[in-house]
Amino acid sequence: MKTRSGLKISYEEITAHACRTYSHKKCSLCPYIESDYRDELQAKQNKLQMLLDKCPGGKRIEPIIPSPQSRHYRTGTKRRMYYIQKNPILALSGGAASSGRPYDVMYCPIEPHNHNRIYQIAREFLKYGGCTELCKSLNYIIVKGGYDAYMILFSLKYYNGKINQKLNELSKILTFELTGVSGLYIILDDDTGYYISDKVHTTPKNIRKIYGGAGVTLSVHGKKYFFSPLVFSQTNTSVLDDFTEAAVRLLNPGTKDHVLDLYCGYGLFGLLMSDYAASVTGLELLSEAVRCARYNAKINHAENTRWMAAPVTKDSIQRVLASGKSPSLLVLDPPRNGTEPGVIQALALNPFRKVLHIFCNTEILVTELLLWNKAGYRTEKIIPVDMFPATEHLEVMVLLTK
Repeated sequence: MKTRSGLKISYEEITAHACRTYSHKKCSLCPYIESDYRDELQAKQNKLQMLLDKCPGGKRIEPIIPSPQSRHYRTGTKRRMYYIQKNPILALSGGAASSGRPYDVMYCPIEPHNHNRIYQIAREFLKYGGCTELCKSLNYIIVKGGYDAYMILFSLKYYNGKINQKLNELSKILTFELTGVSGLYIILDDDTGYYISDKVHTTPKNIRKIYGGAGVTLSVHGKKYFFSPLVFSQTNTSVLDDFTEAAVRLLNPGTKDHVLDLYCGYGLFGLLMSDYAASVTGLELLSEAVRCARYNAKINHAENTRWMAAPVTKDSIQRVLASGKSPSLLVLDPPRNGTEPGVIQALALNPFRKVLHIFCNTEILVTELLLWNKAGYRTEKIIPVDMFPATEHLEVMVLLTK
């Protein structure tokens, strides 16, 4: 059948070919995709416990917080442009197990239906729309936001009149075919090592709006959180209520507590803590994320918060700790590669009553917990969160005390 805009797409047939590529090969990126969800959670629980048994005085982990949506949950997705035998294809990037092999899947069941629809429309357009110049420039198509409203980003190596014309045509098709598109944006990025490079984050002029507003807004525990296209957002918004509720319960801030929120992003944890604590101070590398955090504090009437833009380093931590009242509680949610050298040691010099260290990469969990242990902190509780159903990955919250 044809879409309303004339593209030939049999969407019903595509959904029947979940995890299959257009060359009829099986995608192997999600090892638990065919498992019963209860069995998947138990397997992940056992694997994580075996890993944590390597820590001194290894703790029993609490049951995994399950994702309310075990499929179609992923609100941050992307496709990379590859050339296979001189033919351009949009595909998922393969992991280490597949030696970086691209998978041009017809339908990915961990992604929302509208994300799959976006990539299928884009594939058809790029294949049949006279888009040679656009294909040469295109690094990634990225979709991020929530389930009802989301942004579409086109990462390009370069930009010219022909590319502008084709992107405008594609944008009109996407907004005509789909509900929920809050904005479409161009990112100029000649560094394709990561889907949005540090160069883009530090050079805001490299992003241009094609259509729509400045970003999207999510609701978590009744609070509104706005974030713009370049700001990091959690991959699975369906579990954010349970995730953040557990974080507040673990730290249990009181009216005399001052909270330090490191890698604070747009203020997800800090703003919730501000309802109970005397004050919250957030530190974040990206100035755009800090701008969003300040805006979110304003619309949520969190007047007991302050947000600062700076890299999280040993030196910046020392400056923050010396600039105000000594914080009694710490939450840190670093990126996948973990904290920089010296950060944990610098933090351990402050007498925190409780520390909540959140890991999105279990490969570095033992190494960083050993650093806390050497600094005199002990593990009190470990709560995993299934942020990434069907995959082997987990988010892990670790509560530490001294």
